[in-house]
Amino acid sequence: PIRQLIGAADEVATGNLDVAVPVRPSDGDVASLGDTFNKMLLELKSQRNEILSAKDLIDERRRFSEAVLAGVTAGVIGVDPYGIVTIVNRSAEAMLAISASAALGQNLSAVLPHVGRVFEIGRKSGKPVYREQVTFYRAGAERTFNVQITIEAGDDGSEEKSYVVTVDDITDLVQAQRSSAWADVARRIAHEIKNP
Repeated sequence: PIRQLIGAADEVATGNLDVAVPVRPSDGDVASLGDTFNKMLLELKSQRNEILSAKDLIDERRRFSEAVLAGVTAGVIGVDPYGIVTIVNRSAEAMLAISASAALGQNLSAVLPHVGRVFEIGRKSGKPVYREQVTFYRAGAERTFNVQITIEAGDDGSEEKSYVVTVDDITDLVQAQRSSAWADVARRIAHEIKNP
């Protein structure tokens, strides 16, 4: 009986949880040890299955989140509690002329100083959502961006927060608003000239 227990323990050490020690009540304490060993194996098997199920669920959620981020036109940047970039979607790469692989693991302020400045203000504001418009040069042209910082509290109830930085290029909208305003000014001037 002891040899069977040792053999089963060796199998478990290699990762095989589908073993069992035969238990004969006539074996006394060894039978009790074998029974306890079998119960432990059942518990380990159950826990392993729960962990694998949780891992599959996490993988599925990660794939879904990545698919959502890939389809969003806004630039999305995930930032940890220390200001380190954890996620960059394709839209952010294209819009801000940055490489996700180069930005990941770096401080947001080092990668995108103008966005990093807004991030720091938003983080210190204590508001769950902070927005600001910023204008800076990207890819050789002056662009205007709407930057939004959203604070996400930790799921585990801790004080550590993560942040989602959303960036929208609103340059065309701002230019259209300026053109509309100038057209309105021109219309009023023309009206005044005709009707003094």
